[in-house]
Amino acid sequence: MEKSLLHSDQTVVVSIVDFEGLKNKYFAFTSMGILLREVPPTKGLEMIKLFGSGRQNGFGVIPNFGRYVMLSIWSTEEEARHGVAHTAFLQPYLDKSARFEHMFLKTSMVHGSWGGVQPFHISALYDENEPVAVITRATIKWSEMIRFWKDVPKVTRSLRKVDMKPVFAIGIGEMPFRYQATFSIWPDGATMKKFAYQSKAHADMVKKTKQVGWYEEDLFARFTISGNAGHSLSGYLNH
Repeated sequence: MEKSLLHSDQTVVVSIVDFEGLKNKYFAFTSMGILLREVPPTKGLEMIKLFGSGRQNGFGVIPNFGRYVMLSIWSTEEEARHGVAHTAFLQPYLDKSARFEHMFLKTSMVHGSWGGVQPFHISALYDENEPVAVITRATIKWSEMIRFWKDVPKVTRSLRKVDMKPVFAIGIGEMPFRYQATFSIWPDGATMKKFAYQSKAHADMVKKTKQVGWYEEDLFARFTISGNAGHSLSGYLNH
């Protein structure tokens, strides 16, 4: 695809936010249900979601009350950078955090749906030699909940053992037991592809997904990284 054919400047922002201290963690936890309930009209803002995470880099069943992830989608990168830095309803949340990082992403590929719609628009060309970010999201069938979570630890352990691992990976969710998502950053597209096809635990999980039909809905989106702001919590800048 030629760059001239990219008609969208849509920018996706993944914000990793850490909280310290009982009072601030309580604030962050209670904000899950109310922070985004009535978001005022905000220039360029197309979608915003707030996720909790689990322990063990987000992939554990027990919640991590100190780390949350916010996903926002903006019409342009300029609006995204201005929005996360100056939007009034976000400031009290970020002000109470110990540290945060905004990752600015451009979509290079997407398939599937999120809540019945496709929120991501292609806005970047893909280069497998460059760092790549990935968002996955799935709605797990109630009937398959136990079997799904029984197999998740195998894939988590496989991330620790293989050389072809991401720079950063976290499991997140709006309702983590049912609406499960992941965000990961890879040193390059080739490494991500090798893990997807050569990691036995991951390959077995994909195979079971097709055989068992765990999901009511699923989405896979791949992104280029156009920059970040704040602390480097993802370790991207340190890689």
